[in-house]
Amino acid sequence: MFGVRLLIITLLFPICAAGQIDIAGYLFESGNRGFIEGANVQAANVENTEIYGTTFSDHSGKYELRLPAVGKYRLIITKPPCIDYNEVITVSEEPDGITCSKHEISRLPGYILEMTLAEENKVVNDESS
Repeated sequence: MFGVRLLIITLLFPICAAGQIDIAGYLFESGNRGFIEGANVQAANVENTEIYGTTFSDHSGKYELRLPAVGKYRLIITKPPCIDYNEVITVSEEPDGITCSKHEISRLPGYILEMTLAEENKVVNDESS
């Protein structure tokens, strides 16, 4: 009985996945200041803002999304303290099966600076030794 279920699932999986397309890309900060980690990446319908996929960029700025079919999508990328990125992309069938792109993200004016405060470290110069 288990073998029959497995066979049915195996046969139906390609039908369910048909028409889907993978997109991938990476995010980097303007001025070549490095990759952007933890950005929220969404693909939405250009006509009614329905979200088809959402993910986050990894430590190397890379993201991957699976979309229902080829066509036009609005790519929305958010990551404070950066300016929201919004672009209409056209996804088509690629020979290797993945549409890939890169996105330059700019910071908002001013920077958020992280620092650690510690007590002053006084160095005593002992000349008697």
